Amino acid sequence: MQTFWQNIATRMQNGPIVKLLQFLLFSVVILYLADRLGAIGWRNVMASLPTNPFFYLVLVAGYFVMPISELAIYRRLWDHDLKGAMPAFVRKKVLNEAVVGYSGEAYLFLWARKALGMEGRQAFSTIKDNNLLSAAVSTSTAVLLVIFFMFTDYFEVVFKASPDNSTSLIVMLCISALMVPIIFRFRRKLMSLPPEMIRRVLTIHILRLLTVELLQIILWSIALPDVPVITWVAFAAAQMVLTRVPMLPNKELMLLGLGVTLATYVDAPSAAVAGMFFAAGALLQIFNVLAFTASSFAGARVKSEPILIEGPSETPKEA
Repeated sequence: MQTFWQNIATRMQNGPIVKLLQFLLFSVVILYLADRLGAIGWRNVMASLPTNPFFYLVLVAGYFVMPISELAIYRRLWDHDLKGAMPAFVRKKVLNEAVVGYSGEAYLFLWARKALGMEGRQAFSTIKDNNLLSAAVSTSTAVLLVIFFMFTDYFEVVFKASPDNSTSLIVMLCISALMVPIIFRFRRKLMSLPPEMIRRVLTIHILRLLTVELLQIILWSIALPDVPVITWVAFAAAQMVLTRVPMLPNKELMLLGLGVTLATYVDAPSAAVAGMFFAAGALLQIFNVLAFTASSFAGARVKSEPILIEGPSETPKEA
């Protein structure tokens, strides 16, 4: 009987209805991204593009830090080589950042079950544990940065981004600061990963965060070299606080306000500052369209070629 239902499930996964749904999902995402690009305006994008070629090299490098680090993490968590699986992690990034938060995790869960033949419970558990550790690292860093910049002149940059939401920001930072010790205090109940694996995953998350922020600062310094580096460090910290704190209302408006506030601190024409952020945002949307399209075609080949590392795969044990 179990074999019968497995055969039914296999036929459903490979049937025409599922393929049609996959095509519809692909079309909806592409149309959504194209609409966002159209709202920006192609003429405005072209007029704002930086002329230094290194700007684009750093932008591309920063774009792929996330999928590369995720690939390194899940190779360890899933005990699979994951050769050729990069398109799946690129698509996960696009879905999370350009469509709906955590839609990338849902996609990765389904991909792992189909491409790697993984049990749903194991796939869900490892993805959940990885997200908890990622949240712990980013939230801890955001809180520490706020504490540090409280004693500098750059602290007001964060709160001038949206004065109406300053109270919400403080409240959510306090809640986030409490979340981290709770996660580690009850990690044996919340997570199934062993302590050694937790340390490895945390190390990768920390290195990724530092790499992303460093590349971001380099990117801005290339576009506007006359601006002091400490200004970009402060802005990167403020941006991290606004984007990493959970459940913060009106994040998009706060980031827009942050850019406007920054223009008063930067010794450069306001148009140049606005153009740099405008171009970077538009280029990231273009990357999302190209990456999602390319990963859709490349992903079909990955699904039939999972390569298992020698030795049996073990379900993570409790810490």
